Amino acid sequence: VAVHTIFMTKYLVPSSTEAVVSVSWKYEPSSAPTSAPSSAPTDPLKDLKKIFENKPWRYRIRKKPNASNSNEPLKQVPKTTPKTTPKTTPETSPPKKETKLFATNVTNFLSHIPKTGGEFVFRSLQRLHMSTIPLPGNRTRLMVSRAQHLYDQQLQNFNKSSQSYFSYHVSYPGEIDPSSKAYAPPLVCNFATALLQRLSNYYVSKKQPVKYRCVLWMTEQGYPQSQPPEFGSIYTVVREPISHVLSQYFHCKESRDHARNKNTKTGELLNLQNKMPPLDQWLAAYVEFNDNWSRWTKRERVGNAMKLKSQFRCYDPIDTESTFTRFRPATRDQTGRLLFPLPDNYTFPYHEGGLLPKRHESRDEVTKEIDRELMDDLGSRYQVIGDTAQMTKTICAIFIHFTKGKHIPSVCDCTRVPDPPAQAAGGTFVVPNLHVHPNGIVSSRDPSKNNLFGSRLELGYNARTSSHGVTHHGAAFAEELAPAQKETILSLRRHDVLLYNVSRTVFARQVKELEAKHGITICADW
Repeated sequence: VAVHTIFMTKYLVPSSTEAVVSVSWKYEPSSAPTSAPSSAPTDPLKDLKKIFENKPWRYRIRKKPNASNSNEPLKQVPKTTPKTTPKTTPETSPPKKETKLFATNVTNFLSHIPKTGGEFVFRSLQRLHMSTIPLPGNRTRLMVSRAQHLYDQQLQNFNKSSQSYFSYHVSYPGEIDPSSKAYAPPLVCNFATALLQRLSNYYVSKKQPVKYRCVLWMTEQGYPQSQPPEFGSIYTVVREPISHVLSQYFHCKESRDHARNKNTKTGELLNLQNKMPPLDQWLAAYVEFNDNWSRWTKRERVGNAMKLKSQFRCYDPIDTESTFTRFRPATRDQTGRLLFPLPDNYTFPYHEGGLLPKRHESRDEVTKEIDRELMDDLGSRYQVIGDTAQMTKTICAIFIHFTKGKHIPSVCDCTRVPDPPAQAAGGTFVVPNLHVHPNGIVSSRDPSKNNLFGSRLELGYNARTSSHGVTHHGAAFAEELAPAQKETILSLRRHDVLLYNVSRTVFARQVKELEAKHGITICADW
């Protein structure tokens, strides 16, 4: 080290530059008397041992060209040693901070499990909201837009450096006051795949900008592991497992969304449909992964899962819905051990209407207790856990719950009219947009039915706008499967099969509670 330091300083540093070197030496005092300074030239790096005393120093060597005093004494400046932070143990480590959300009060959260009809649920809820609840004072969207722009101009004139009123993450007083220019209308918001920490309080429409205040948030995120205090009611929709796996596969194989992916670095268009093999080969790859999972270490599990995701660029079909809902029998600790193990032959006795069948009474007390725990767990965490096969009732139940029964859409109330309202061809019908025409007038001349700006809004299933370009659909294709293929899928969805039976029972009870509370009968179809 000494030779390297001397060599670097003496021979590699140009004479016109300034070298800064940090060295640590042990000083050994000498008993010999200090001799008088010699007139002979000395190397300033020769006696480094006499300068440093077992601690780091910082010094400068100044060499000036054509200077007579080239061997001037070293200027020594002590260097402060960095403070080392003591290691923390699990007992002494500070508590983790709670997840801070951009949205300050997520009162209603819709957890969207991919391929369970979440996009359809979102559009239906948004249109029910705009066709059922008018703006205060019969204001229109255009009136709100003009008032907001005027308020924004006043902000900029008052303070040029102030943020725009239309910022997603800035709140201003008067947003909930209908008489204020800063009033922001309520809206059902879809944040696609955003993390829970990235949810915003607002949505700003691009056309004719209007700042909306979110009252229900939807994103493709599962039940929060540690539920922040800001969360209020939580909703989700569960799908029959076999049709769900098929829908995952055909979305990656046929959907236009999967074909339009781009390389984030180069911008190159990637047709990911070409990565998908035949159905049996895709299922076999995950069956092999599932069979070997228990003998792998945690690192191997993560690595092999990433390999499959990279190979197919598609969903993981293994108990997808149980993972999203954090279903108790499917939750594991860090070592992979199940936290709520079930007997090998356990099945849940689902019965339509939410009532357990008579054979439930013949089950032993331990099994009955498991039944009750599974139902109580889902029912306590989800205020509505719907069913894709009962989509109309699911949408209406979520809407009635998050509006606290103050606004019940006529298309959801079958108390006096048991038959659903007349529908147009194709399973769709039109409702008025009260944010455009508060009097409920539907203009047949207005062609816009699928956005926030037209006087009429379309409800019901439209295959053209809801299928994402997929030609094979899970529910229909499930009927064509061979028995061996069904068994293969069920082997990947053991917990999801149980979840689906429990969730349907819980959903039936939730619907009955809503009907009894508000004195209505929720429609099963539009």
